[in-house]
Amino acid sequence: MGVETALLVGSAGLQTFGGLQSAKSAKAWGNYQNKQAQADAYARIGESNVEAQQIRNRAAQERSSAVAATAANGVVVGEGTAAEIERTITSRGEYDAQVELANGRDAANRILAEGEAAKLRGKQEAKAAYISTAGSLLSTAYMGSKWSSSSNSAPVVDRSTQAGPRSSVIKNKPFGFY
Repeated sequence: MGVETALLVGSAGLQTFGGLQSAKSAKAWGNYQNKQAQADAYARIGESNVEAQQIRNRAAQERSSAVAATAANGVVVGEGTAAEIERTITSRGEYDAQVELANGRDAANRILAEGEAAKLRGKQEAKAAYISTAGSLLSTAYMGSKWSSSSNSAPVVDRSTQAGPRSSVIKNKPFGFY
């Protein structure tokens, strides 16, 4: 094996290894980003659940304060206007809690979509690296075939100085007038 062939094989090996590592790395990074997005989405849902519960707790405290205030003023609690105030406070609190939960789910879904996009991007980058590696290998194989075919051909012989049947005629004529 000649030096050129060894360099060609070594180059092809390094290009292949580098391309495969690049593909593996791109795919792994996409998967990591997807898993991180899933964790972020679950955290956002948890955060919205906590916030919704805090909204409900504040609404319950407001309702309790309203009930205490109406009772202190001598109004019958749980009937008429007092009951309507209690229902309104509870209803508004629950509405705000549900809005917070919906916003949390929406945010989580966006985060999950970004994670899926990152995973897909990683797969596409891996595919591109595989294709690039294959192209490099084909290019290297082509160069190798050119070198091997040129080294197997017969050497070119300079016959201009060799004597032949017409050599005296050629030598006596000016260049270009044969």
